[in-house]
Amino acid sequence: MEEKEDYYGDNKTRKWTDLAIGFFGAQFVNSNIGGILYYIIIMIFKFLFKNNNQTIIYLLIGLGAILLIGLNIFIIKKFKKNGREYISKGIIIGIITAILLPLLAFGACMVAFSGFN
Repeated sequence: MEEKEDYYGDNKTRKWTDLAIGFFGAQFVNSNIGGILYYIIIMIFKFLFKNNNQTIIYLLIGLGAILLIGLNIFIIKKFKKNGREYISKGIIIGIITAILLPLLAFGACMVAFSGFN
């Protein structure tokens, strides 16, 4: 059985570089693709539906979010398969950070503004 060559070896600079590429690249790609999907969904909604039914637009935005999540899972698996697992780890860390930091800030504001009575 052939042993697959490790891309990183003992080079820590490559590991940190790939982690940063995954961390910041995930935010960049997700915001751009999410924005493009949002505007496409709004254009489709305005073109197809003349009434102002908000339920349909929420369903379409949910579908766009599911597509974005599927794209992220595909990209993570692709980098993992190619042996660049630190890019995959950076993507996962970036997504978790993007979700948890606003929730932590919201919780801190709720505690600060609710008072201690």
